[in-house]
Amino acid sequence: MLDVKRLEQIKINRDKIKSIISTVHFLGKQNISLRGHRVYSDVVETSDVNEGNLREFIRHRIETCGDDLILKNHFETASVRNKYISPTIQNQLINCCGDEILNSTIEKIKKSKYYSIIFDETTDISHKSQMSLIVRYVDENCKICGDFLGFLDCHQENYDFTHEPLLTGKILGQTVIAFVNRICLPVHNCVGIGTDTCSVMLSDTKGAVSEIRETLINAIASPCYNHSLNLSISKATNVQAIRNTMGTIKETIAFFNSSAKGTKLLSSSIPNN
Repeated sequence: MLDVKRLEQIKINRDKIKSIISTVHFLGKQNISLRGHRVYSDVVETSDVNEGNLREFIRHRIETCGDDLILKNHFETASVRNKYISPTIQNQLINCCGDEILNSTIEKIKKSKYYSIIFDETTDISHKSQMSLIVRYVDENCKICGDFLGFLDCHQENYDFTHEPLLTGKILGQTVIAFVNRICLPVHNCVGIGTDTCSVMLSDTKGAVSEIRETLINAIASPCYNHSLNLSISKATNVQAIRNTMGTIKETIAFFNSSAKGTKLLSSSIPNN
């Protein structure tokens, strides 16, 4: 009887967390943040205070979806500490969803066998240096796919508190290799490396690509053509005629952007194809 009761409780708890996870999944799919700048309460109840998208959406489901009795009963009977909607639990659920998506993507990559990696390092709005990593491969339907695998903290394993932290090509390359090994992708099946054309990436002696190719020996470096085009345009601006043309284009764009009437007239003058 104790075992039966325990199994029943496990099933009930799983059904509760499934309803919350489905809400997290919905908000993530719609690219909606789970909470706002502040969280005012740990109890989902009728309130005039906006408690964030996740809490408000759960409250809406309880009030309008009468068939979701499990979720309604959970928030009516559970204690404050057992509602599974605190910021800590929300972050844990997001990480779990991210792990599932990453594992699913890795399985697709392994089925396709060969793949290429594309990465770039930048500083986000919070002044944190991050590297984005994308994998391109051909799926079972012969369709070219490019899947985002995540952001990597370039300073996480290479930060020295006694000196100024530097991001060299060697550090960037080692960060990529460590991530590829961590997600267990076969290194010999990587056939391409896509980066921009800066010296940190493509230097023959200390570049990130050179560091990566010591491990991914079958990968061929493929610089970004858009980046090369930008550099070409930048160099071409030394020519007087091209510099005048770029200036005229910028003035034309600024003219229409500054006038709603001008934009309307422009759109009406362009034939719809």
